[in-house]
Parts: sequence; C-alpha cells; structure tokens
Amino acid sequence: MLTEQTNRAATKALRHAAAAAQQVDHGAGVMALPSELEALTEALREAGSALATAASRVVPPAKPEQDHSICGRYQRAAASWPTAPPPSHEGFAAALTRLHEAEHATRLAARRCDEARWAVQALLRAPWDPRRLA
Repeated sequence: MLTEQTNRAATKALRHAAAAAQQVDHGAGVMALPSELEALTEALREAGSALATAASRVVPPAKPEQDHSICGRYQRAAASWPTAPPPSHEGFAAALTRLHEAEHATRLAARRCDEARWAVQALLRAPWDPRRLA
C-alpha cells in the first residue's frame, strides 16, 4: 500500500522537480537555459517514476499465475489494505487511473522539456537567419 517511504520518495521527487522549475526563472540568462531544462527534465522523470511506484503500492502489479484479470489485483489490494473496509474495485480503479495519468503527464512534460532544450540549443548554435521566420 502507499507507505510512508513511498510518500517521502514521491514528495522528494516532486520537490526536486519544483526546485528545478524555479531555477529556470532566476535570471541566469539564456546560456544557462539548456542545463536548467535538462535538470527539470530529469526531475520530471524522477517524479514519473515515483508516481509509478505509488501506483504499484495501491494496486500490486499483475502476477501471471495468479491474476487472470484486473479484479485479481484489486482483490489482492483489498486483502492487504490497511483500513477497513477496503476501497471498492471502482475506488481502486479510480486511484490507479489518476496515478497513471499523473505519471503520464510528468513523463510527457519531461519529453517536452527535452524538446524545448533542443530548440534552445539549436538557437544558440545557429546564426540568426530572418528567412527561417517565413
């Protein structure tokens, strides 16, 4: 289940991502932007990993010999849930969906940061050509 250790890891990854994002705004100039975007990308990837771990703590990963459907995973999650009564299958599905959506969003944001970094690096390397704007 969502343990205190998992919460701390996820919180640390998200704080790291937030700190990296704040560094981008500190007026270091455009030359520092690629390395700042790279740090932000890595922090977002860490946050995505933390969210994936959190999802596996809420609903355990599939065991092929045990789980013939998602219901088996929900049943195992319910059997070891720390509070009574455990959530319904719908509750587990909703939580799992939200965690996977958050994971996907952070990984997508990381890819977009990489693309932004590449675009800025291209601007820094290339001489300005007004024909590129046309």
